[in-house]
Amino acid sequence: MLRLTLSKRISTTILVILAVILLSYLIPYLQRNNKVLYVGVDGYSAPFSSANHMGELKGFNIDLAKAIAKSLDAKVEFRILPFNDLEKNLKQKKIDMIIGPFDTHNIVLPKDYVYSVPYFKNNLVLIKRKQDRDSELLRRNSTKGSSYCITDKPHVLTYLRRKLSDKTIKIYENSQAALQAIYLGECNAIIDSYSSANYYITKHKLKHLTIISLENTTHYHLYRIVLNLEDISLKNKINDAVLYMSQTGQLDKISQKWFSQKSTIRENVLKDPAFRK
Repeated sequence: MLRLTLSKRISTTILVILAVILLSYLIPYLQRNNKVLYVGVDGYSAPFSSANHMGELKGFNIDLAKAIAKSLDAKVEFRILPFNDLEKNLKQKKIDMIIGPFDTHNIVLPKDYVYSVPYFKNNLVLIKRKQDRDSELLRRNSTKGSSYCITDKPHVLTYLRRKLSDKTIKIYENSQAALQAIYLGECNAIIDSYSSANYYITKHKLKHLTIISLENTTHYHLYRIVLNLEDISLKNKINDAVLYMSQTGQLDKISQKWFSQKSTIRENVLKDPAFRK
């Protein structure tokens, strides 16, 4: 009887040890697969994030956030917030990060947060009809009487005042209206942001237009993901994910979907001081 009891105790002990070993492997697996990233977005910033009447989100930033979450073995849940409330919700830890068209180029960033490497570079572009000559449109004192259709964006107006002050400007409500104006012959060219121009041309499958990059050291924006100051580890993982997607072409696929162009950010990612800080 004593031997039988002792044998049962040994068997029970072995089962407990095996259970502990099994749980030590199972718990991290379950935790990994239950990890959720809460991402704050503004649902009115097409082509980066926009919500339809059902609340369904679409956009470049939405696809990017999903791809980052997948690389981190995490699920993603989006919180649609007014643009001005995003920072407050991050401070209150209601969200883990903000992904939105925040310009971080040539500005002093608040020290209350950490910032990922840039995931999108938004420079100015010129849109023209294919038959028009580039040199005439971009040179001062040429093609007298030529005009530009633009939207009311401060950085576009600043560029025109500095570079093409002798041209006539016609301001339109949005990029779609400006593109319609060039088809109607109301202007010779459009100057707009890379994202808006390529998005509307892609969305509406517009033809007979050429896009020329106005690359320079001043008039462009760099967009980054914003996190709380203590989330440096998460920031580094996001940086690794963005770099990996840039190297493997995943970022190009997302960019092609929304802008019909490959991503132009890889050089900025590799050289960025935020990488591994």
